[in-house]
Amino acid sequence: MSFARGLFLTHPGDNRGPVILRVRQLLGVSLAEAKNLVDSGMALLHEGHADQTDDLFKEFRRLGCSLEVRLLGLDRAPAGRVTETEYHVYSAVCRTPLFRWDAGVTTFADLTITDRDTQSAGDRNGPLRSRWQSQPDLMEDFLRKNAEAVRLEKHFEVVNGYQLYSERLLADPLEHGGVFGLSRVGFASDRSVALVYLSYYGGPLCGWGGFLLFEAMSTGWELGETCSLWVS
Repeated sequence: MSFARGLFLTHPGDNRGPVILRVRQLLGVSLAEAKNLVDSGMALLHEGHADQTDDLFKEFRRLGCSLEVRLLGLDRAPAGRVTETEYHVYSAVCRTPLFRWDAGVTTFADLTITDRDTQSAGDRNGPLRSRWQSQPDLMEDFLRKNAEAVRLEKHFEVVNGYQLYSERLLADPLEHGGVFGLSRVGFASDRSVALVYLSYYGGPLCGWGGFLLFEAMSTGWELGETCSLWVS
């Protein structure tokens, strides 16, 4: 059975140098980044069979590390198509105050976003650092799904109706700007929290991009936190 585990280095021990070098090798990061990870006690994510993860755990124990292991998720499916649960989150995104319903029909990009802003979720010392510490399963699921772009289908709800950018181009090839972009949605393993990246391009010097965190409530997905990355 395939699964993901997080090795949390709670203390690097007396062999701090070799620990940093091993973290650098495993994650493919710079020496400075590996040092920061070790100093902050962040998690190493590992996916595979139990014996492989146990060997990695024993290796760090031999280096004198104090650490703990947490199961992050079972039987992760490949990224694949956008799921119906993700479309429910998109509908919740469109109910937030980030959208203006007096602006006419809303336009969305045909493909999910996989740009550098979306991938900044992988920075364990970045704006979502607290989530890496508390919910690494959420972050791992988000990054896995957003490794490649997939095509959106019109399975979510928008108050004033919506169209895909390709549809708008057929009607008016000269109209540009005013386009929203959505990433795939990452979920915590218990489906209590969802993470999505949203962007808006209105034209030169008119745009916004950021992460939205939703919490599962009895009434549906509710916006819990907004992390703005850029504004123009």
